[in-house]
Amino acid sequence: GAVVFTALGGPRQVLAFSCGYLLGGWWGGIVSTLLTGLGALLTMSVIKHAGMDWLRQRHGARLEVVRRVLGGDTWKWICLVRLMPVGSNLVTNIAAALAGLSRRSVLLGSLPGYLPQSLLFSYAGRGVALQDGSKIWMSLGLLVGSTVLALYLYHHGFKQRLAQVLQERQSA
Repeated sequence: GAVVFTALGGPRQVLAFSCGYLLGGWWGGIVSTLLTGLGALLTMSVIKHAGMDWLRQRHGARLEVVRRVLGGDTWKWICLVRLMPVGSNLVTNIAAALAGLSRRSVLLGSLPGYLPQSLLFSYAGRGVALQDGSKIWMSLGLLVGSTVLALYLYHHGFKQRLAQVLQERQSA
């Protein structure tokens, strides 16, 4: 059920919070990360096999930008996108599938990218279960840490890659 929930765009934070409440901080984070990764694969598989050619034709130029930006070192760029505390998991999965990105590379980038936020919400769920304020503070620390890491990676690679692809696109 959790795989389908995240595949349909359900917030992975809710899943991580629930897993933390039920399984504890560490195990809840690990399990929710794996379930969310499987949800991403399910979404990509359905999109790939659903005959979405009309969508590819309608948004071909945008998908080409996605493919060119994320196509090289896909796992690294997907990890960066997953580390961001905002954004739509569902939209990322659909765009990755439509752009023809490797499902394996998307999964390899998604798992480490999901983990910090999964642990954050899992420890928050565990903190609620234990009425333990230290777990909530640990969760907030993980949020700050993953946000700083995402911003660093964005400003030291992704931003330049995106600008390069957009500049090449305008030149063509």
